[in-house]
Order: sequence, then structure tokens, then C-alpha cells
Amino acid sequence: MKAVATRSILTGRDVIVIQELPISAEPNATTSVFDTLELIDDACREFSRTTGWPLRFLRVPHAQRCQQIQDQLGADPDCCWHSTIDDGVDRIGFLAIGTNDGSRPNLAALSDVCDFAEALAELLRRIATVHRALDQHTDDVSTLADISRHAHSHDSLPSVLQHLLDAAVRLTGFRGVAFFILDTQATHLKLRATSGIASEDVPHAERTLLNEPPDLAALLDGHTRVQVHDGSDAGLLPAQMSMGMCFRVLQSQSAPLGILWAYDRRSRVPSDRECHVLESIATQIAGVLERVVLRHDSGERRRLHRAMEAAASVQMHERKTDQLIDPNCDVAAVCSSCDEIGGDLCEVIPIDEHRTVIAIGDATGHSVPAAIIMSSVRGCVRALTNNGFADVEDTVGIMRQINSALHSITPGHVFMSLVFGVLDSRSGRFVFTNAGHPKPLHYASGRFHELASHGVLLGVVPDAEYDSSEIHLRAGDMLIAFSDGITEARNRSSGMFRSEGIASAFDPQRCGSARNALDAILGHLETHTQGSRDDDRTLLVVRMADGFEVRPV
Repeated sequence: MKAVATRSILTGRDVIVIQELPISAEPNATTSVFDTLELIDDACREFSRTTGWPLRFLRVPHAQRCQQIQDQLGADPDCCWHSTIDDGVDRIGFLAIGTNDGSRPNLAALSDVCDFAEALAELLRRIATVHRALDQHTDDVSTLADISRHAHSHDSLPSVLQHLLDAAVRLTGFRGVAFFILDTQATHLKLRATSGIASEDVPHAERTLLNEPPDLAALLDGHTRVQVHDGSDAGLLPAQMSMGMCFRVLQSQSAPLGILWAYDRRSRVPSDRECHVLESIATQIAGVLERVVLRHDSGERRRLHRAMEAAASVQMHERKTDQLIDPNCDVAAVCSSCDEIGGDLCEVIPIDEHRTVIAIGDATGHSVPAAIIMSSVRGCVRALTNNGFADVEDTVGIMRQINSALHSITPGHVFMSLVFGVLDSRSGRFVFTNAGHPKPLHYASGRFHELASHGVLLGVVPDAEYDSSEIHLRAGDMLIAFSDGITEARNRSSGMFRSEGIASAFDPQRCGSARNALDAILGHLETHTQGSRDDDRTLLVVRMADGFEVRPV
């Protein structure tokens, strides 16, 4: 730009080097930009009216003119102060204070005015940043909606999957993405598609799930981030990539389908917006895979449905138990599934005339996957208690054996909670071990006490250590065990039933038997949930007889 004689952009007086600059918004500016510019103009007018110092906003029409305008303001003798206005990404203009008549300004007054102007500039920068974020959010929602329409209107799985991965790169700052699908045994991942990066550059295209901690962590927790600092984790990322995030692709029944990886060359912390976009893409991938299964495997689904009906006839939809252990106590239990079959376990197994095994557990997930895990643990419990185990009251030893067996036959993301205990009806002694299950309640003397928990869930660690505890039940005492389908049942306000709901259901005058107590709790639960449910439910009540007396063993 040549030096010419023109007018000051602030006062209109003749000066050298300064040109008039267009300050109107471009015709293609977004509504948010127009709103921002109008707000800034209003703020400038109010500032000028209040202080008596003229404050002007000079918009940057093009990014390459930014330094040029800044240099002009620095050379303008009528410019007393100026500051940049940006929206967190781009500069949109400058605020500048000039003199009205070209006279020498009052320096003392100018200092206060400049402080006031700087505070106003900071506020306007924040407003512009918020407006840009809103624009970005609107664009993201519109783009994701277009992607969703595309996914629903195309039959080709490779085409739709590629479209989704391309969108993940386009909408985020990541350099490339890759989708790994989980095999039917849930033990291996296989690379299925990439965007922004060649398939051959992705390490471990076929990988064992247990050997890749980030993948396993994402399946369990939702998403995880891997960042290379000294090359120690370089084998997890493509060459030249310094950071990666992986997100689980989860179907509507909460069963994992695969992993979505996103890679970047920069060592950085991804923004919340990027994480939300990738989570949305992962959800849409899951939806596409589910629709493909529904569309192309309807025959297989019918076969599975018949198999489910057969399984449900073996594992009854709702099992109720009213078993008199002996005259000293009675037990009542209900175990029901929200699907044809479920993953809750409830076992009451007499060992001899006075001792009874009580086991209650909950497998991860729902329906068939959970039922398979539950059946495996149920088989272990039966085998260890019915086949002459040396010491059935060694609940720690039994829990270790069950844990070791479950870990050896299931992948790392499959697990189960379990309480295993033995009740001696002669002494009222109940010895038990709790592996990550909701704590049972002991009702005695009109008060509820939580029992202890002793270790991690079954199937997580092969050599997990457990402990045991014991309590002594007296006449009228109750032992109440349950799955989280009881305590986490929600009402319409999303309030959970919790163990407080169990306690509030008790009426000592009406709970004279295990069955009465169980019916009271279930009735209170039904009122709480108003009939809605989304999880398996198991409840077991053991009550010592009113005339029970401890007998020598």
C-alpha cells in the first residue's frame, strides 16, 4: 500500500499514510457476526457518550489486512489507544480512541479512559468468542444431521462408514481416524476403515483386546487418550503421530461393537467439542452397524429368537423361592429379568440339616451375554457346594476358585459381582465373602446395618485377593440381599430407590415372615417406579424365627 495523503480514520483530519478503511460487514457474514458487530457499535456509542472520548470500531475486512490496519493505527497521531478484538480464533477488528479536535490529550484523564476501554475490549472479546462457539455448535449440529440422513439413505456399509470417518476428520482437528470392529468372541479387534491416514500406517491392524490397554480402557470407561512423550508408547500410534484418543462404539443394548481411534501429530489436549463430535460419530457408527444386522441378518435373528425362547423356558422369566430351611428360619426370594433371560443369580442351596449356602450376584450387561456369564458362575457355585468341597464355609477359598475360573474363560471386560455365604441355623452364624456386589443389609433391633465388601468383581484379576466377615442373627433378625436392579431403580424424577427405599418399606408389625417382608419391599418398589424397569431385579430375604435360640454346635 502506498503512502498517500488522506484523512485520519478516527478524526477525519488530513494526515499522511492513513487510508479510509471499509468497516461494514461483508454480505456473506453469518447472523452471529452481524449480531456481534452491532453489539460492538452500540458499545462504542455508549462509551463515547459516557466518557466524552470518541471510541471507534474498525472491522478487519480480510485477514491479510490486519497488520496493515494495526500499523496505520500506530502511525495515526490522532489515535490515543487501540486494542484488537478477536473471537478466540480470528481477529475481527480494532477498537481505537482518538481526539475530537486534534489537541493534546489530558494524560491523566486518558489513562483512566484507556483502562475503561481495555476492560470493555476484554468483555467484547469474550462475547465474540461465545458467538463463534454458538456458530460452531450450530454448524456441527447441522453437519451431524446431514451425516445421519446420509447414513439412513445408503445401503452400502463401506460407503456409510467411510462417510462417517471422513466427517470425523472434517469436524475436528485430528489428522486421521480409524475404526476397529470387535469380533463375536469379544477378544480381538480388526481394522475396518480409515480416513486421513492409510490403512497400512495404522499399527496392529489385528490386535488382541487384552494386549491393548487403551482399547480395553475405552470399552470400560467410554474413551481414553494416549499421548507419546518419549517414544515408550509409539507402538500404539501411527508414525509421526504424537497423540491419539480411542472411543468405544456401543450398541443400544450396551454391548461393545468396536473402537474409534483419532490421531494427531500435535501433542495436545483435545477440546470438549472434539470429544463430543467423536462420541456422536461413534454412536452413529453403532447405529449403522445395528441397522445392517437388522436388515441383512433377519433370518439369523429369527433363529436366535427361537433359541432365546428355548433358553427362557429353562431360565424362567421370573423365579420365586419360598423354602423353609428349618424351623429356625425361613427364606423368600424373587429373581426376574427385564428380557427373556438375564444375568442375575440367586441360589439357596441346603448343604446339610443346618447349613445353607446363599449366593446372589449380577453379571455385566443384559440378556444373553449376561446370562452366559451368570450361568458359568452358577455352575461353579453348584459344583463347589454339591460335590463335597472340603470346607464349604471357607468362603474366601470358594470365591478365589470362582474368580479364577471366570477369568480363564471370559475376556477382560466381562465380569460379575457375587455375595457367597453360609448360614448355620443352629448358631445363627452367617459367614460370607462379597466380591463387588451391593452390600446386603442386616435388620436387627429395628435398625439396618450394611454388611462388608471384600474385593473386586469376579473375572477382572486372575489372582484377586478376598476376605470374609461373619455376623450372628438373633430371633426376628433379617438378612436382605439384592441386585442393583432394586436399589438403582428410578422414579419419573430419576430418583433411585436405594437401600433407604428398602428400609422405608419395613413395618415391624407386618413383616413377621420373609415372604411378608419381601412383598412389602416389592410393593414399595412398584410404587416408586410406577411399573417401569430397565434392569434385572433380584431380592432375597432370610428371617430368623421369633422363638429362635442359639444351640450348641
